[in-house]
Amino acid sequence: MTKFIVYILTFFLVSLLCIIILVLSVEDPPQDEINRAQKRLVEAEKIKSSKYAPELFHSASAYYDSSLNAWRHENERLFLFRNFKKAKEFAALSNLLAEEAITVTRNKISVTEELLGLRISMLENRFHDLIEKYGNIPINNAGRNDLVKGKLLLSEGILAYNQENFLASKIKLDSTELIISLLDEYYVKILGDYFSQYPQWHHWVTQSISNSKRNKTDCIIIDKYARECMLYDNGRMVQKFTIELSVNWIGDKNEQGDKSTPEGLYVIKNKKSGKDTKYYKALLLNYPNEEDKKRFVLNKKKKIIEQDAKIGSLIEIHGNGGKGIDWTDGCIALKDSDIDILFEVCNIGTRVTIVGSLKPLKELFP
Repeated sequence: MTKFIVYILTFFLVSLLCIIILVLSVEDPPQDEINRAQKRLVEAEKIKSSKYAPELFHSASAYYDSSLNAWRHENERLFLFRNFKKAKEFAALSNLLAEEAITVTRNKISVTEELLGLRISMLENRFHDLIEKYGNIPINNAGRNDLVKGKLLLSEGILAYNQENFLASKIKLDSTELIISLLDEYYVKILGDYFSQYPQWHHWVTQSISNSKRNKTDCIIIDKYARECMLYDNGRMVQKFTIELSVNWIGDKNEQGDKSTPEGLYVIKNKKSGKDTKYYKALLLNYPNEEDKKRFVLNKKKKIIEQDAKIGSLIEIHGNGGKGIDWTDGCIALKDSDIDILFEVCNIGTRVTIVGSLKPLKELFP
């Protein structure tokens, strides 16, 4: 009996020892490893590694999911037979790849920040140049809307940059650059079409100055693009004045109400002052002349203008200028002190030549 008890006790102790050994040999759950991997993934996502280092980030996410799956699988097994080695290995790989993604992202962000800063400066300069080069050229509603939209997008891009949201900033700056390019193309086309008439303008100006020199007379030359009115005496320029034009000054005048300033060879038809004009003093031109009338009829035939359109009239060089903007309905406005000079010197019959520009396009925009 005593031997049996000893045997039972021995068996119990051996079994207990085996159980203790098995329990001690079971690995701890991969909680810490998975928490570390999760923390790195959250950090990587926060700085947008999914955008800057997508392959590394997605691989890290995949290994993290694999570690969770492996852990879940082992938890379904009998306690004594659980093995968390795979779960820990997957979590470690996830943590490692997430750290690499963070490093790559920070490096790219550093470079991106510098490049975006330079790009913002470049786009600000491009907008400034665009306004400086083309600011006095009439623009249609679509172009005007694009200009406003471009400025707004640039402001939003700068705001996103200052908030360190570089991806959003880049998207805004991309759109800004596209709009600037489209506006530049728009202006280039308008100017290209307009300056195709330069040979004619040059001929008119040369003819007018030669006539002034030959006949020892005065003449006026208007350069619409440069906003200049020049007084010539005996073929020599003696005065130059700044002018303001109509709001739709680019191109020739086609019809009544188009708010365009005509181009061509004219003469002063009448001189008005006092109660005869609301613009202080005015030199009335013989617009429309015969060439204007022929072109008006031809434009109707070509359906460039409507059949019920009327030809314009009452184009003057007058005072009340100096506003700093284009505001007339087709006339040429000077400051009162400047119109005083022209009014005194010029007579009825004095030649007035109005052209788009005295300089060719390539000289204005080398």
